Amino acid sequence: MKKTILAVFVIALMVSCKQEKADYTVISGKITNPISTSLPILRFPYGKQVASIQLKRDGTFKDTLRIENGYYAIYRQGIRALLYIEKGFDFSMIHESKDKGLIFSGKGAKANNYLLKKMEIIKKFSKNAISDLSEKEFLAEKDSLKKNLERELKKVGGNFEKVEQKTLKYEYAYDLLRYIKTNGSEYAKSENFIKTLKEIDFNNDKEFNENYSYRKLVILHFKKSVLTETVKRVSPKKIFFERDKIYLEKVKAIKAGNIKSGLVAELLNKVGISPYSKEIYEAIMKFSKDH
Repeated sequence: MKKTILAVFVIALMVSCKQEKADYTVISGKITNPISTSLPILRFPYGKQVASIQLKRDGTFKDTLRIENGYYAIYRQGIRALLYIEKGFDFSMIHESKDKGLIFSGKGAKANNYLLKKMEIIKKFSKNAISDLSEKEFLAEKDSLKKNLERELKKVGGNFEKVEQKTLKYEYAYDLLRYIKTNGSEYAKSENFIKTLKEIDFNNDKEFNENYSYRKLVILHFKKSVLTETVKRVSPKKIFFERDKIYLEKVKAIKAGNIKSGLVAELLNKVGISPYSKEIYEAIMKFSKDH
């Protein structure tokens, strides 16, 4: 009887250990001919450094990272790459030369190899300037791009597939908005565009902070709404001068949060250039003080 109880206890312990998820990511590998002793990991796209992997003299490394799941970037050691890091991943990353690029292996390699492949596919299906394409041609190109990426993504699976599916949705909507911005507001009335854009919630504060493609989409959508409002309210000659004023008005009306922070940050490069530089500077200072 005691042996039976002991056996059941051991099995239960083994099952619980298997179910317990790691709260860290292990990254190892080698950088050939390193030019420094560290490899900074940056939160994408904000550029904030969240970790720094130390390299040995021969370029090898192994580190345990306790950072949030998501997209990250490396811009060092001759590498310009997007990474996806998730708790529980344990993968190797080798960089021999700029020509060969990165080679991933291990748990988490599928997601990161997909990101490498994604860049190749985007280049293949983005050879034409959007100003040169009719609506039909543009949609055909973007639909082909999306289908090819989704086909590659299915090979990866896991949690990354769910995250990247949302990213592809946001990127597709972003391209539609860019087409409208480039080719004219009349395309905003097209059913092909309306249907896709209606499915997007442009007020998801959490998603704005976590997904770089959603962030880009929301900012572009906001700027488009500002331009539309400006065109309605002022004469064509005053659009350039009054647009920043209306931008400020609309930003102030948004509830505090990640989206408001991001939109305020977009104003930084306007200081000293805009006719409303003083008002913009004061708004930025007030926002910084309040938060």
